Amino acid sequence: MINKTSFLRNALWAGFLATFIIPIIVFIFFTPYYDRSEQYFYPPGYSRNIVFQKDNVRLIRQPIFSTGKNLAKITIQARLPRKNTTFSLADSEGNIIRSETKPRAANNAIIWKFNPIEDSSHQIYYLTIEIPDDVQKNIRLELLPTAQKEYFVQINNEAIDGKALSFFTESKFASPQEKIQMLHQRSMTYKPIFIKLLFFPALLVFSILLIMGFANIISSAYFQNNKS
Repeated sequence: MINKTSFLRNALWAGFLATFIIPIIVFIFFTPYYDRSEQYFYPPGYSRNIVFQKDNVRLIRQPIFSTGKNLAKITIQARLPRKNTTFSLADSEGNIIRSETKPRAANNAIIWKFNPIEDSSHQIYYLTIEIPDDVQKNIRLELLPTAQKEYFVQINNEAIDGKALSFFTESKFASPQEKIQMLHQRSMTYKPIFIKLLFFPALLVFSILLIMGFANIISSAYFQNNKS
């Protein structure tokens, strides 16, 4: 015979775990990146310009401005050969600080992860992509408009007027504590004082009601099935 009180208590704990604890653990420990910058941005009335470079694309160079510290990821909207293609990142003085020959490709995007650059906040870097001779065909790049000449993309050492690669950068949290602090800061940014005061109490009440509802559904379904 199942003790209803004991079962309900266990259901409450299961609901609490499923709706509150597990999402928090996933958010804190399994989503390390933040501060997406230079996202794919299309001004009103502008249609994306896909440039097909069918052959002889041997060198691509794109200036990148990092808004946050611990820069650790660059995603480029492009189709490039990965075999022996070299990705490198140089600082403003031309020193290569990161290099990679096997970035990940996914959905017509190239994703390059590297060890975080601690002092990358508000720094300019230069992304260089070198493509070997035997795979310089069928290169596809998505280019976006830019009015800043210093951010023009260069293909084979020639600047493409008014265009930059479609890309975004991501920084990496140094610790779970930094992630929690950032979440709190951003949740309170540009909010009226009454929202700041009520945010966490309202979140707590919502969480309690959600857990109780989840547990009640489990309990009702179980005992209804048990009766039948």
